[in-house]
Amino acid sequence: MKSILKTLTLCALTAACFAQATELTFESVDTDKDGFISMTEADSHEALKEQFKKLDIDEDGQLSAEEFKSFAN
Repeated sequence: MKSILKTLTLCALTAACFAQATELTFESVDTDKDGFISMTEADSHEALKEQFKKLDIDEDGQLSAEEFKSFAN
């Protein structure tokens, strides 16, 4: 029984994370609408926050729409 509950919990969490990731668009994260995603804006999206430095190819501390495409795909 515990094993089934653990499995169901894991499935629910995975589905929730997937749903959140699929709804993420550049426009939804760029809350100040300056054409870039700052680390502050990325902070509210765990997966994006974790990959921010890797995605920031030109190392300017922000993500362009082009850099964000790598995350979205």
